[in-house]
Amino acid sequence: MMRLLQSGWFAALVGALLYMATTAALWKVPPRAPSKPSASPQLSKVPPRPSWEFYHPELDQLVADLQSRREALDQRERELTDWETRLRAEREELQSVLRQIDQKRSEIEKRHADFEQALLRVREEEVANLK
Repeated sequence: MMRLLQSGWFAALVGALLYMATTAALWKVPPRAPSKPSASPQLSKVPPRPSWEFYHPELDQLVADLQSRREALDQRERELTDWETRLRAEREELQSVLRQIDQKRSEIEKRHADFEQALLRVREEEVANLK
């Protein structure tokens, strides 16, 4: 008898019988009435809607937050565009000023070279007069 109780087949048979007995016993039990969920007063005021008209208060907050962020980004983009145009105008102005400076510098260098030549010519002429 001990050998029969210790065999694996006996344990499997007992488990299968217990499973079938539990299933049969619970099959006949009538289902319990569902308890009323404790709905918050805010949700109970919302009439039922079709599934494609999903409503959630946090969703409205998220949409409002996204709209405010988008407006802030649009404002920032406008500011950056204004800065870009202002910087381009200032860069063009600086480049024109630098071109004028380069022209003046080359003119001054030319006049300096002419002055040096004239000074050397005068010194050469003076050397002849000094003797």
